[in-house]
Amino acid sequence: MMMDVLVVTPVWSGAAPIFFEGSSGESGMPAFVQPLKAAIESSLRIRIVLLCSDEYYRKQLNLAAWLDGVEITKIKYDSRSRLKGLLSLIQCYRYISKEIKCNRYSLMYAHGAASFFATVAARMANLKVGQRLYGSFLWSALKNKGRTLAFIKYPLDYLSFLMKKEFMIVTDDGTGADLFVKSTFKNRPPYDFYYMQNGVEALQCDLNEVNDLAKGKYIFYPARITHWKRQDLAIELLKNFDSDVDLIFSGKEVDPSYSKILRRKATEYGLNSRVHFLGELTRVEVAYFMKNSLAVCAFYDVSAKGNVALEAIAYGCVLISLYGRGLDTLIEDGVSGILGGSVQECSDKAVRILCDEKEYELMKKAALMSASKKIESWPQRVKVELDLIREHGGDK
Repeated sequence: MMMDVLVVTPVWSGAAPIFFEGSSGESGMPAFVQPLKAAIESSLRIRIVLLCSDEYYRKQLNLAAWLDGVEITKIKYDSRSRLKGLLSLIQCYRYISKEIKCNRYSLMYAHGAASFFATVAARMANLKVGQRLYGSFLWSALKNKGRTLAFIKYPLDYLSFLMKKEFMIVTDDGTGADLFVKSTFKNRPPYDFYYMQNGVEALQCDLNEVNDLAKGKYIFYPARITHWKRQDLAIELLKNFDSDVDLIFSGKEVDPSYSKILRRKATEYGLNSRVHFLGELTRVEVAYFMKNSLAVCAFYDVSAKGNVALEAIAYGCVLISLYGRGLDTLIEDGVSGILGGSVQECSDKAVRILCDEKEYELMKKAALMSASKKIESWPQRVKVELDLIREHGGDK
């Protein structure tokens, strides 16, 4: 029997390419793209509501080919201030309420905290609800600022965790959503809670045209250019390496002021000729640069256990990060990767290991072994998510 699922999602960086750029998914976030694509190709009938900023609301849809035939509606969501955001979410509530009354759905699958009011509308209409969050900073905020200030800073996230529903999936990215749930509900939340690590996809990386930088010796840092991704720490790392080692950043420069800070820092250290900004690359290009790098960095604030780190480990790269950034359970310092309490400590370890070819190759092999034991492929990971949607939506 065909199961009808209403998907509500804001247009965020992981969603925009497949809805507005015609991308098949190479530049979108796989944790969003892979399950959605699999759901559409399965026995689930999907209808999508997009919560759009003014920019995307005015923009024509340009869909990935696999979205052809899927009914998609745009709703304007203005989050430039809390008041405008609240008014937009109330409008979302009204639209979703009307949509549920006019159509028969088995389940609403709400993505992101901005979809909270849509889940309220579904609950009011007795429609089953599942919600998907891609990590959460609530646990960090609660530890550092207390529960009240955590709620004030992340109100929609907080309310999403409180709302009764059938199930909630949160990405196990090391930010501690599981700890927030345990602290708040004593392990008895008003829904089935799943803390899921992302999968990885093995990509063929034989490129006809390769950037000349990929032929040299370099450290690679693939991530959007924004302050909490902490590319500045990679520049600190580079200054301790020999002059024949470069640093390559790939990722959209979403924070121009931070980009200027990075370029100033490179100039200050005399590293201008060795620090390169390549902008957005396809996933195949990112994989190629990873596989041919000396090492991959991930120094993000709070947690670095995202797609980049998982893929780097799965490709057998030497991953460099800090302790307490979510990677402690995936790699063992000095064996399958490099972890340190500071950038200087990471640098000292990396310089030593990269100078020892035998130890370096053993570390790369240990990373591959760790990946085979601790990281699932995307098909394995997606199957679990789709099974949960069918189970909680009543399609057993």
